Amino acid sequence: MIDNSGNLDRTIPDSGTLAISNPKFVPPTITIKSDEEGTTTVPVEITTEPAIANPGKAQTVKQGSLVTLDGSASINAATYKWDQVSGPEVQLNLVNPAKPTFTFPKKFIPVSFKLTVTGNDGKSSTNESIVTITPEPDKLMTSEVSFATSTSTLKVVGTSDVFGPGVNVTVLVGNQPYSAIVLSDGKWSITSRGVTSYKPGDTINIVSTSGGKLSNVPVTIRNR
Repeated sequence: MIDNSGNLDRTIPDSGTLAISNPKFVPPTITIKSDEEGTTTVPVEITTEPAIANPGKAQTVKQGSLVTLDGSASINAATYKWDQVSGPEVQLNLVNPAKPTFTFPKKFIPVSFKLTVTGNDGKSSTNESIVTITPEPDKLMTSEVSFATSTSTLKVVGTSDVFGPGVNVTVLVGNQPYSAIVLSDGKWSITSRGVTSYKPGDTINIVSTSGGKLSNVPVTIRNR
């Protein structure tokens, strides 16, 4: 039997292990008595499960979108500490420290965070707990790609699904780049005179600072 000042009286099973779930009282010592009237008193050691950080699953997100990190699956966590370990610097909103948010930069570079949690015993997690958020490349589209032979003018008009400011598009004409800023509505355009002459079947390549690419885009020839 087990006896203590909380009047707890239990019989130890043949396995030799007695488990008591959610006791209302934990005494500093317990006294074990045998059927043969033998007794021994031993101290009660209170231990807690260690805190284990879980920073959530890796995500792939759109640039400029709101991202939510999720450390709520961490075990025995009383406090949460997020540290950015790579990528363009971002500002975390820690109103909910288990699920902080941030706006992903308009850059085609992953961002990684390390989560450290602290348990009720004041001890911090020691497991490796890094999560990486990867950006999708922006989607580029063109509405006009033309070359006017009379003025040797190249005109390229298009859109990006990652709106500016902070996003640039470059048209590669041979080895010569021509750049444009993506506007706040996602539109961009390039008009350049005196470029190399084009002929039917010629193409251009277009790239974005947000990772988007269009290859071998045909050029419409206009004889005017």
